[in-house]
Amino acid sequence: MSHPKNPRTAVGFSADGLTMWLVVVDGRSTTSVGMTYVELANYMRSLGADDAINLDGGGSSTLVARMPGATSVSVRNTPSDGSQRAVPNGLGFVSTAQPWSTTIDNTTPGRFTASGNWGTSSYSGQRYGTDYRFANPVLASDPAWYRVNIPETGNYRVEVWYPADPGYNDSTPFIVATTSGNQTVRVNQRTNGGRWVSLGVFHLAAGDGDRVGVSRWTSGTGYVIADAIRVTRV
Repeated sequence: MSHPKNPRTAVGFSADGLTMWLVVVDGRSTTSVGMTYVELANYMRSLGADDAINLDGGGSSTLVARMPGATSVSVRNTPSDGSQRAVPNGLGFVSTAQPWSTTIDNTTPGRFTASGNWGTSSYSGQRYGTDYRFANPVLASDPAWYRVNIPETGNYRVEVWYPADPGYNDSTPFIVATTSGNQTVRVNQRTNGGRWVSLGVFHLAAGDGDRVGVSRWTSGTGYVIADAIRVTRV
């Protein structure tokens, strides 16, 4: 009995049960005619599957995924109906892996640099770690920099930790080095101290370098504070 080539959907497992393959084959188009059942079985075997099952195919063959850095899912194949069906049946998988994250304090070896104009203090109990750095505002950047090794280009949430005090700056400029250039976010360091404060989500390039800075160039009054940062993949 012959079987026509059509869009196919299949799931297979390795013999040790440690690897799973989800496969969607496009079809009914000039770029991909699809597969027969036998061709699909052979393809699953070529991937390393010891056991596999064919699921509903044809116009139902659709693969959606939330790609790294994205905030919503998107269709990753070309459904033969021309679009995703409004009422699907399917298999869904959610990763429970924790996102990549790193925390850098002003005392982290090799990860923080500041000129001699920046002092060191342990005055506030809201500090992160043993101490923090402070400097007077001036009409020059003279930033303190946090060096971050970004694993891959993508979107990352940048948060800062600082002690708050009425004598600290009400418009401290935090600099984030993004793929499209430096972006500045101003923070009132008289409030919300002793906790993580989000600067936002930024597109950062892969590699090791100065990613977050604290500038002294502000019209605000009071010390600008550099304590700790946290960068998390989203």
